[in-house]
Amino acid sequence: MKTTISLICIFITLNTFSQKKPLDHSVYDSWQSIGERIISNNGKAVAYTIPVQEGDATMTLQQPDGKKLFEIPRGYNLNFTEDSRFLIFKIKPTYKQTRDARIKKRKPDEMPKDTLAIIEIASLKLEKIARVKSYKLPEKNSGWLAYLMEKPLADVQRQQRELDSLSRIKAISNIIDSLTRVADSLRNKLAQVQMMGLATLQPARLPEEARPEEISDEGTELIVRNLSTGSENRYKLVNDYLLSKYGNTLVFKTTRQSRNTSAKPFVLRRNLNNNRVDTVLRNFNDARSFALDEKGEQLAFVAERDSNKKGSQKFYKLYYHNNGDSALQLANKNTTGIPAKWGVSEFANISFSKSGKRLFFGTAPILPPKDTTLPEFERVNVDIWNYKDEDLMPAQLKFGDSLSRKNYLARYDFDKK
Repeated sequence: MKTTISLICIFITLNTFSQKKPLDHSVYDSWQSIGERIISNNGKAVAYTIPVQEGDATMTLQQPDGKKLFEIPRGYNLNFTEDSRFLIFKIKPTYKQTRDARIKKRKPDEMPKDTLAIIEIASLKLEKIARVKSYKLPEKNSGWLAYLMEKPLADVQRQQRELDSLSRIKAISNIIDSLTRVADSLRNKLAQVQMMGLATLQPARLPEEARPEEISDEGTELIVRNLSTGSENRYKLVNDYLLSKYGNTLVFKTTRQSRNTSAKPFVLRRNLNNNRVDTVLRNFNDARSFALDEKGEQLAFVAERDSNKKGSQKFYKLYYHNNGDSALQLANKNTTGIPAKWGVSEFANISFSKSGKRLFFGTAPILPPKDTTLPEFERVNVDIWNYKDEDLMPAQLKFGDSLSRKNYLARYDFDKK
């Protein structure tokens, strides 16, 4: 009897093991884990994401007792407002959309973009805003939300549907007139060639300063919403922005506009309490690393304003602004206290002390200018390691970009100047 029972147990065990699915990609691709997780300040709502190895993650909003309020695919970058009224997050495009776009080698502007989502927790009302690049909330104020849009895509099909028959006839007529003018121009150009030779076909060269410039980082629309009233303010051509800790100050930088030489970049500052806007800096090539103090009153950043925009070396300076006048320059490569052949680093994280009486920024050795006398194909690229180098050559090659951004902490004391 005991032998029979033992044989039955062994048979059941072997049968069970034989039915287990083998571990392969199809199995562990579906394994789940908790990703982001946050709790509202009042403790009445919890939000978390469940990412997967391959595919679309899920964002869940639920109560502490386990009751689920929302499940939204692909949600991430979660934040509750300080008063626990809203959950704000972004929604990624589907895994398939992104994969197909990469296979087709779409340009960055043509890739699928994120959507901003806002959930009012009391009513469970969901609002979605398409094509949002980033968003920011003040840490200690629930009244404001700032978000930066992606570049808009022209909806050609919608525009064509909106054209009625009369508009189409008018559009065709305009095309015919345009082609007629082109033909006349070509006939005139042919007559000039017959008289003066092929040199007349050479395009006219504009002076360097008069040529329209392509702006690689041209800004987009920044929208600042008052979550209490729903009112909004919009700013064009913005590519960087910052909200103060207590939501009383907004700093943002505008860019030049492609093929518009009259448009100038600005660093602007808005007081969110009285809506006053101050111009902090103008006429610069680049400004970055914006930082506000604890109270949102003092602003610091670095900027490069050399007249030669295409120079091989860029020298950044440290700027400071308080309410009122334009920014003041605090430090540059010639400032007392900065070592010889060193300068202000554009890659440092700038910050104020808790009291606001000290400002921390970065300094770094000035790198030698790039040799632009030879064309690229004639330059010799040799990796030379010196025994005084802090990093070996393999590390320099692998982490070259991060090593070039390396900087050293410096302090500016406002009392002692």
